[in-house]
Amino acid sequence: MYDRSRAYLTANNGGLLKTVDWGVSWAAKNSDVSGNTGNNLTVLALNSRDHIVFAGNNGYCRQATDQADFASSLFWYDRLGRMVVSQNTKQFNKSTLKAYSYTLYDALGRITEVGEKASASTIETTYNGRQMDDALLATWVSNGGSSTRTEVTMTFYDDQQAPTAVITQNNMRKRVAAVYYMDVHAVPAAGATSGFQHATYYTYDVHGNVDHLVQHIPALAAVN
Repeated sequence: MYDRSRAYLTANNGGLLKTVDWGVSWAAKNSDVSGNTGNNLTVLALNSRDHIVFAGNNGYCRQATDQADFASSLFWYDRLGRMVVSQNTKQFNKSTLKAYSYTLYDALGRITEVGEKASASTIETTYNGRQMDDALLATWVSNGGSSTRTEVTMTFYDDQQAPTAVITQNNMRKRVAAVYYMDVHAVPAAGATSGFQHATYYTYDVHGNVDHLVQHIPALAAVN
């Protein structure tokens, strides 16, 4: 059964094979009858680009949605039309928890955090009807604790964030104060000197131009 370059074939002992390159290579897809000689798949039907119905002997019949190798990236938007979650093929195909890229905003619409989220719950659980719910999205991102949020970049605005012994930040209103990167999610307090992989601090002149920029890498403290 073909859908452009995609195809599915039934195989012995309940096996199901899939190709995404016009039959050049085939990979086994799991089904709940795989390896069972008593229940073989005999019929496949594709009633949309990603919706499959397959049936076999002994009254076996199942439906499946297969979006693996279907799209290079998927995107989800909040009620204001801002992109808040995306997922690429590599993230979709992770064998344990599915992964997503997420973006958080403050009340002024400024980006405050981006990173990768691992979740057993799909992003669709954040919807209220056909619209994404802000509170459900916030809960979805925070569920599972900090260990489920990795490769995180956080941005702070308006106030002194750098250690005062390093730099005094001036003219900060409505401007970026600091950008932190961390391998695993944490919330660095103002003046923190650890808990992140690296940080960038900014201070401005009265015209809003950056007049000093400081890179802070805690791992370099050992070499002074």
